[in-house]
Amino acid sequence: MNHTKTVLAALAIGAALTACSTSATSSSDDATYLESLKGEDIAMSDDKLVDLGREVCDAIEGGKNLISLAMELQSENDALSPRQAGSVVGAATATYCVDFVRDKLIDNPK
Repeated sequence: MNHTKTVLAALAIGAALTACSTSATSSSDDATYLESLKGEDIAMSDDKLVDLGREVCDAIEGGKNLISLAMELQSENDALSPRQAGSVVGAATATYCVDFVRDKLIDNPK
């Protein structure tokens, strides 16, 4: 599987896992986000993961492309594989960027 397909698959899985875990875990956004990434075995502190997730949301809301963002995230963080970077972007989008998901991906898909 090429790099882009790996990232796309991880984005989809990350978003799906977060959507499933949202109702089953803490109401805290950070706890939900971290719970959705639990099985990814990312060698990074929870604080750093939360910071990355919030940065992802800011970049997405600023118009950054999801795939480009995941690839950039992976290249800037040695601790992340392409799949893990896609999962971080997917989880962050589903947890921290709720308005983006609703307004851009659900209500007005292109």
